[in-house]
Amino acid sequence: MSYSIVQANKWPRTLKESAAFALPYEAECCKLFSMIEARDSSVMTLTDDDGFPHGVFAYTKGKVLLPCLPEKNDDVIDALQSFLYTHPVFCISGKTEFINTVQTALEKTGTQVLKESRDFGFFIREKKSAAETRSPAETEDDVVFVHCGKKDAQRLIPLQLDYIREEVLPEEMKLNPAAERLSLERHLKEGAVYALMTKDGAFTAKAQINAQTKNFALVGGVFTAPNFRRRGHAGFLMENVSRKMEENKKTAVLFANKSNTAALSLYESCGFVLRSEYKICYYD
Repeated sequence: MSYSIVQANKWPRTLKESAAFALPYEAECCKLFSMIEARDSSVMTLTDDDGFPHGVFAYTKGKVLLPCLPEKNDDVIDALQSFLYTHPVFCISGKTEFINTVQTALEKTGTQVLKESRDFGFFIREKKSAAETRSPAETEDDVVFVHCGKKDAQRLIPLQLDYIREEVLPEEMKLNPAAERLSLERHLKEGAVYALMTKDGAFTAKAQINAQTKNFALVGGVFTAPNFRRRGHAGFLMENVSRKMEENKKTAVLFANKSNTAALSLYESCGFVLRSEYKICYYD
C-alpha cells in the first residue's frame, strides 16, 4: 500500500481525522496539535488509498518539521522520502521515536547532512489535589511575578537574546537580533510572556507559552539573568507560570536538555515528571 501526503486543512474529513489521530500525543506534540486546531496550512497528513491517516506533521515556512509519526514502516518512510526530496528541512523537533522515522527517510534521500542533534526529556506537570497544591517558592530578592505586554519588549529583549545564545542557537549560526525582537513582540502581543520583576522595573527571569491546546500549554524560553541565578528565581517563576496555566484549565508541559542537570532538577522540584524522550536536530 502506498501513502499520499496531503495538506490537511483542504479537506474537512482529513483535518478532523488528523486531529483524532494525533490526540493521544496531544501533550508531546503540543505545538503541532495547536496548529491542527488552528487549521494551519502547514499541517500535512499521510493518508492511505481510503483517505485514512497514518501520520501527521507540520512543515513550516522556516523549514521546521514537527512530526507525529507513531507508525514506522516502509510505506511511511517512502512517503516521507518523496516529500523530503522537494522540501528540505532546517530543523526537525519532536518525540525521539518520531524524529528517528524522519531521519530514516532523510538518510534515504541523501540530500542533507545532519549538523547537530540535541537530546531532551519531555516533562509534564503532575496534577495535585487542593490539599497538595504547592505555594510558590520564595526568592532571595524582592521580585514580583508579572504578565508582560508589548510595552515590556525593550526591557525583555536582553534576556531573550541571551537565552537564544545560550540555549537555542546551533553552532556556527549567527544571532539575528531583529528576528528575535519580532518573535518576542509576537509572543507579547499574544499575551504569552511571563517574568519576574524587581522594584526598579528590571526583569530577572522570563518564560513564555510557545503553544496551547485545549488541555496543555507548552512552556519554553525559560531563562534567568546570570546575576540572579541560584537565588530561587527560576523556581518561583515556573511555579507561578504552572499555576497560571492550571487556572486556565491547562497542564503545563516542557522539554529540557538532558545535559542541563540544573534545569532538570529545577523542573522536577516544581512537580514536573519525565514522560518521554525528545529530540531536536539541525540540518545543513
